[in-house]
Amino acid sequence: MLEIFGLLDRDQSGKVDKGELGEAFSQKLTGSETRAMIRDLDYNGDGLISSREFTEWWLAGRRGRKGASLLSKMISARLSLPEVSAVMSDTLRDLSKQMESQVRMKTHNL
Repeated sequence: MLEIFGLLDRDQSGKVDKGELGEAFSQKLTGSETRAMIRDLDYNGDGLISSREFTEWWLAGRRGRKGASLLSKMISARLSLPEVSAVMSDTLRDLSKQMESQVRMKTHNL
């Protein structure tokens, strides 16, 4: 998932702006579409999509209003199915490890 965010975050600042969205998708987006994407994922209202905001959106199932849905479609169109599958597998593996660690800590504390 962070690999996908890295494709969007062209300047590696940790935040994605509307220009980076346009670059990532070869300028196939209108200004209103990029504004909608940012509006839908920008939970703190700073006009940018942070890696944390992107991660929360991704883990919540990549759903949302018009902009969030469009971003999900654009990511799917830009990446091949094997790439998306690999990212999803990595995400699930990481989440599984985190859950196992939390269970071990709770069990140890009992």
